[in-house]
Amino acid sequence: MRVRLDHVVIHVSDWTRSNAFYTEVLGAELIGEDPDGPARYRFGDQQLNTHGPGVDPHPVAAKQVQPGNSDLCFVWEGPI
Repeated sequence: MRVRLDHVVIHVSDWTRSNAFYTEVLGAELIGEDPDGPARYRFGDQQLNTHGPGVDPHPVAAKQVQPGNSDLCFVWEGPI
């Protein structure tokens, strides 16, 4: 069975600072409509998703990622 990392989710507290750090410092591609709002960051084939102020993401894990934490999302064929 082939297993791959689909994306990682982090919680941010400031969209403007987060977007500046991930794009300007780490060179990520910013994916999202608002440069000062919720975003996804692309690093080649990998994606970093964000939760934070003013966002009610769907779908989410049973416990939404909290500040200072992250979650890893994998993809594979077949059942758990």
